[in-house]
Amino acid sequence: SGLLAWLLRFGSYAYAVLYGYVSFYWDWEITIPLVFAVAMLMYVALVGRGARPRFWRQPMAIVATMGVVGICANTLLLHFLPRYTPLAFPRYVSFALYLWFIALAWGIFWLTAGHRRIRVIVVASLLFVNAWGLFVHFGKQSIDPTLFSGGDRALYMVIAQEARPGDYLFLNDDFPLVLVDWYRERYFKTVTPIGDIPSETFFDEHPGSRLWVIGYGYDDREGFRAPIVKAQDVAANLGDRARIVEKGYARAVDTRFRAWKERLTGHPTYSHKVGLFLVESEQ
Repeated sequence: SGLLAWLLRFGSYAYAVLYGYVSFYWDWEITIPLVFAVAMLMYVALVGRGARPRFWRQPMAIVATMGVVGICANTLLLHFLPRYTPLAFPRYVSFALYLWFIALAWGIFWLTAGHRRIRVIVVASLLFVNAWGLFVHFGKQSIDPTLFSGGDRALYMVIAQEARPGDYLFLNDDFPLVLVDWYRERYFKTVTPIGDIPSETFFDEHPGSRLWVIGYGYDDREGFRAPIVKAQDVAANLGDRARIVEKGYARAVDTRFRAWKERLTGHPTYSHKVGLFLVESEQ
């Protein structure tokens, strides 16, 4: 809630508006050209004071102002909607991005008036960032693990292939019934959804039954919750007979992003966003 936190919020959202979620600022291939471009723009802004037309007299000034105000307003909104990550939210306002891109291009040309070489360098740097983002998206697939669930379906397939009649699937806030209903015929025909954590009598009341648990990793101020924590909570309620079997993980966290986040938070974080676990009786 401090000044640094708000600066990170505004900066992350503004960056996401410009580059989406495939050009990550923790990659040096992105950071170096961006810092260089910003430094060039700051230089021409300082040396060209008074030599260029006034900002407020330009026809695109109102569009640029609306873009900045919109970023600030949406950042404030995201503060009260914590389940929406700043990297993903811009897709809901993509209809307004075209004007923002036009305003950005105009701002660059306005700042670099009379500095053609610097203008070429800035534009080339920004184009490189976009090109690298496409390479990441189609090549490295080093995507933000909190946004994409394509790898989750590999875990669902494990359930489809290994579940047996009488098994149960534990539901939670991150894995609701509507998701199970959507994929029921493809992955979850064999299992029965259950919403409440079962008690110690579960294995006695359902002999031979097992419980499938899909857990998600989270960070907070005290530390982090690995995906297996959800299965551990379930197993603790089932008593000493419960045994957890790790069946697989999905959405591996980018190593550079993980190191960057650990430096910011001061504590370790999870290596995978999603995990699949089987809770069964040892007897």
